[in-house]
Amino acid sequence: MHQDEYTHAFDAADEVILARSGAPTCPRRKRSTSRSLASDLSARGKAAQALPSVDAIVDYLALNVTPGSVVALLSNGAFGAFTPKLLERLAR
Repeated sequence: MHQDEYTHAFDAADEVILARSGAPTCPRRKRSTSRSLASDLSARGKAAQALPSVDAIVDYLALNVTPGSVVALLSNGAFGAFTPKLLERLAR
């Protein structure tokens, strides 16, 4: 749902990392997936990828963020303790 809107919502981002998504209660024909959104963003020239888990995202960011990087987390919940996991990894 909202696939077209999402492809424009990230215009200001340098890179977009997506987690697995899709509300199981949403009708399948209206459901958006992280993989399809990453593909649509890439088609618009945006660096984007879908990663399979919170831990995979933490691993990726720990290897790729640099001092001064801004990481914005958009989630409707605790997102698998993402913030403490990332902060702990970056502190190493």
